[in-house]
Amino acid sequence: MTVMLALLSVAAAAPPPSDADIVVLARKMRFIKVDIKAPRRKGVLVMERCRVTRGSGNSELDAVPCAAAQSCMVTPPATRKILQICTEEQSQVRLDAIAARWRAEREGQP
Repeated sequence: MTVMLALLSVAAAAPPPSDADIVVLARKMRFIKVDIKAPRRKGVLVMERCRVTRGSGNSELDAVPCAAAQSCMVTPPATRKILQICTEEQSQVRLDAIAARWRAEREGQP
């Protein structure tokens, strides 16, 4: 299963000009491709492998999709499609948090 993460909310938000580096990065990583191998064993999806096949070039951001997929496996989803949706949603939440942290750091906020 290949998951494409559309990171549009990070890119679509109009950040202040001081966040130019975040905007450039968001444009660069509009789509991260992730390969997840999750076969069904005894009726349950089991994640065997997760790897980023096309990343953003930033290791912190590139680690997000597989961490998100792993969190989705705490209660194994019924289908690969549900795993994909969960992974995309969890990734977006995590990426939004990273972008917010970067903005706060840039603006000198704790």
